[in-house]
Amino acid sequence: MFHEDAADGSRLLGLTLTKRQDAPMAGIPYHALDTYVNKLLAAGRKVAICDQQEAPQPGKLVRRSLVRILSPGTTLAANQLDAGHNHYLCAVALETGVLRAAWLDLSTGEFKLAADVHPENLLPVLAALDPRELLLPEGSVDTWRKAPHELTAVHALHAFAKGRACTELPGYHFDPAAGQRRSWRRWGC
Repeated sequence: MFHEDAADGSRLLGLTLTKRQDAPMAGIPYHALDTYVNKLLAAGRKVAICDQQEAPQPGKLVRRSLVRILSPGTTLAANQLDAGHNHYLCAVALETGVLRAAWLDLSTGEFKLAADVHPENLLPVLAALDPRELLLPEGSVDTWRKAPHELTAVHALHAFAKGRACTELPGYHFDPAAGQRRSWRRWGC
């Protein structure tokens, strides 16, 4: 890990923070990867795994490339799953007062959709699911945080998202009509 990630990782994982060429670094032994990755995923963090692309040279940083990305809602490795709990990845969008949600457990294949014009009705369902990761339209968390005080359901949604692993995506990923068209094309309807 390098720079801010190194400082954060060293704190979360109890690693020694070092420096090379004034770049903060923290590393783990390859054979202990699973243990540390599990800790990071449990803390709601995403993990990008990079492998060396050249032979190490004294005094130089080694060029690396991204080979794998793990997140709390997308992990499938048996050693990263708790068999007693679902590991939901949940997409949530609030638009014109309608709360839409879709949740998926990649380990079981369970997939569900829900929408409600009264967001407060769907929030208890989402809380019971306790998703490991949320997919949200870009800017949602900030918009929810700044909502007028009287919009209590929106503030409850913000509180629900706070403290969870959240991935913000461009808004077009959450367009219901586009999703319906893609589904129909995919399934030949």
